[in-house]
Amino acid sequence: MPLTPKQKGWIFLGALALGVVLLDQGTKIWAESDLKNRPGQNITLIDGYLDLHYARNPGAAFSIFKDWSPTARGIFFVVVSLAAVGAMIVLYRRMPERRPLYEWALGALIGGALGNLIDRIRFNEVIDFLDMHWQKHHWPTYNVADIAIVAGIGLVLIDSFLQRPRKPERGRKS
Repeated sequence: MPLTPKQKGWIFLGALALGVVLLDQGTKIWAESDLKNRPGQNITLIDGYLDLHYARNPGAAFSIFKDWSPTARGIFFVVVSLAAVGAMIVLYRRMPERRPLYEWALGALIGGALGNLIDRIRFNEVIDFLDMHWQKHHWPTYNVADIAIVAGIGLVLIDSFLQRPRKPERGRKS
């Protein structure tokens, strides 16, 4: 029995999310085993712009919530992550037809959320290792899951723009 388009979409969504999780966790395992053993050392990828630098973030983006107690922070992030993944699955389930860009977006978002959730469950913080900077300006260190989340958000925005109904043109009055 052939798969329906929606079933193919579910397979794609799951495969993409799993791919993001595997890439994210694989790079974090590498960072944990190699970069962690180089305290204070950076590995330059693009001189003056991008380095590899091991860091752990107990908070969320830009280290918000890092000052919360470890228990409260752990519970909060696990609940929020699971709720977000659940909401994305419900959103996709309610879609009447396949939208490939939206599938890419949700797959990246789910994979990124699960990648960071795994760290939260294991360490109660997230492993980061990508360090972007330019002159005196520094972006907070991030990881593959974070890239997937940002890309997913961007794709959702593009998809929502493309899905907007167009306003009918009004005729000119003479």
